[in-house]
Order: sequence, then C-alpha cells, then structure tokens
Amino acid sequence: MCMRLLWETEMGFLSLDHINNDGAADRTKRYGARNKSGGGGEFYRRLKKEGWPTGFQVLCMNCNFGKRIYGGVCPHMVTVDVTIDKENT
Repeated sequence: MCMRLLWETEMGFLSLDHINNDGAADRTKRYGARNKSGGGGEFYRRLKKEGWPTGFQVLCMNCNFGKRIYGGVCPHMVTVDVTIDKENT
C-alpha cells in the first residue's frame, strides 16, 4: 500500500499500478508487442469495463514511479539499515 495514500487528498496525484509489476506484459498481451497504447484513460476504461479486476492498486505517483526505478519496490517500503561505527567516527 502506498504510504502517502494515507493522507494524499489530491486525486491528480493518484494512479493505478500493476501490483505484480507486469504492466508491460499486460499491455503486450492486450495490444500487441508494437502497440504502446493502453495507458491513461484507456487503461481506466478497460478496468471499469472488466469490473475492476484484481491485480491493481492505487498509488500516489511518487510510489508508482519509485516502484519502477527501484525494481518493483516502493521506496517507502524499503528499510535502510544504518550502522554507525563509533570507533571510526
């Protein structure tokens, strides 16, 4: 779940995301390898027509782009382990 979604109220900052990071495969399956359509309004209309199928989630745009950049993991969900070496500080 998008951590920012807990307090994000601006609809323009929200987006739909393929939970399993298979958006490219989904578009290829539905529209063919050369066709890059299937995004934006067409994507939302398709999901509504299909009765809002499973496999999708609402994320803020930062989390959606972050998943793409960080190998499918939202940066908000990554725990960074920081160890301080007191002898060398």
